[in-house]
Amino acid sequence: MTFTLSRYGPMDKPGEMHVPKVGSSPVDILLGAYAVWTQVAMLPMAPAEQNYYDAVRILAPHKKALEDSTQETFDGFFSRIPAMPNYIWWGQGAFITAAFNLSGLAKLVDTGHEGIGYRLAEGKQLIVNNKNRLFFAGDYAKGDIALLGDGVEFAKYSQGGVQISWGDISSGFAISSIGGIKINCGQSHRFGEIAKGCFLVSYAQVGYFGTLAEDTVSLNYGEAKSFGYDAKGGFRINEEGLSFPDSNISTVTDSVQNHRKRAGFYKLLEGVRTLKVVAGMRDRPEEALAMIKAYDWKGLEIRLRAVVGGDGRG
Repeated sequence: MTFTLSRYGPMDKPGEMHVPKVGSSPVDILLGAYAVWTQVAMLPMAPAEQNYYDAVRILAPHKKALEDSTQETFDGFFSRIPAMPNYIWWGQGAFITAAFNLSGLAKLVDTGHEGIGYRLAEGKQLIVNNKNRLFFAGDYAKGDIALLGDGVEFAKYSQGGVQISWGDISSGFAISSIGGIKINCGQSHRFGEIAKGCFLVSYAQVGYFGTLAEDTVSLNYGEAKSFGYDAKGGFRINEEGLSFPDSNISTVTDSVQNHRKRAGFYKLLEGVRTLKVVAGMRDRPEEALAMIKAYDWKGLEIRLRAVVGGDGRG
């Protein structure tokens, strides 16, 4: 079996290109495709999008053979690839995610490859058990990701799915995300900034929560230096007060009408409050993801709107 990347033509000398010949097992296929992919990915600062789609193009002809991939297939692959230079920002994660997306495997545990989860497909579940701090993880993801370790950015531009973090995210979690459920169980400097149409839930410490967010349901059960600054629409709810969407009422007061609304909100939020147990389930990430996915988030939003009024106004 041979691999080529004809789009780029000769890679070393004119008319020559390293084309590995490998066996037909899933591990061999991954290793052969990876050897070709690195000839392009090793270019300094090659864009993640280019690296990801190059990997897809190389692997796609072997999709059927990859359908039988298992966790052991990827573990064997991980054990046989060297670390990439630190100037390859998106690292091996783009290739691994492309392979996972094309494989028949539904769940994958990764050991912390840089850029892992980039464009993770809908319906895929990724557990990132990283010991090192990752610069990027989960960008443009549509699938479900549990990040167990620390990162700089996580789930930026994510487009659905469930993403949950137990790590220390030094820059931002779910920045510019559209749709999906984002759960903060660790610590994040910025959470849900410029997010749109998401459920943003924090059970831990956040610096800036939901800044410039639009039409999100933001639920804060931890500490936040700033909560919902200049956000539009949606709901911003924490343990100390409630914000109604598109309303002159920024915080619930002691009026009879708003007291009833407060009671209605807190009754509806009992389920989300009990989900706080996931913050202590870092050692059981698959179970935590299942609990989050089982909750009726859309129904919650509908019922919240019903409490403040049929048109969503206080």
